[in-house]
Amino acid sequence: MISRQQRQQILGQNERRKRRRDGWTMIAVLVCLSIAMAITAAGMRTSLRARRQLNNQWQLEQTRWLLDAGIRRTQRLAAEQPDYEGESWVLDEALDSYASARVEINVVKSDSYVANEVKQFEIVSIIRNRDDVPVQTKRSRVVSVSVLTDSEDTNEPKEPEPKS
Repeated sequence: MISRQQRQQILGQNERRKRRRDGWTMIAVLVCLSIAMAITAAGMRTSLRARRQLNNQWQLEQTRWLLDAGIRRTQRLAAEQPDYEGESWVLDEALDSYASARVEINVVKSDSYVANEVKQFEIVSIIRNRDDVPVQTKRSRVVSVSVLTDSEDTNEPKEPEPKS
């Protein structure tokens, strides 16, 4: 038979072993939670980076649309008005998700074109976002436009030239 003292020693050793096992189990659980948190944090960083990139691509696409609108307007107005020299649009209120948006149309001065028959225009579109780290997208293009002079009138029929 085991004495009471020996029984308490055996039970004490078993209890200490159980506490050690419980401690190791707690450490294993904490390590697993740490790994899970690290994986979650990495996934969130990747998701935020992808979202920021998508927003930047969308902003670039809108900048291209503004540039295309500026090109179309320049071609139309320059063809209709020989004295058209360009203009500037500010679209801050129209595109409220951006801090600023504008299109600038300017004549490019050049001596190589024949007497106002062709003009070159530089069209620039710029959008700046409202992020903590602002991103500005800018696109530009130089466009040549045939300009009607005052002597040319498209409404009057032209007389055929005599054959020689």
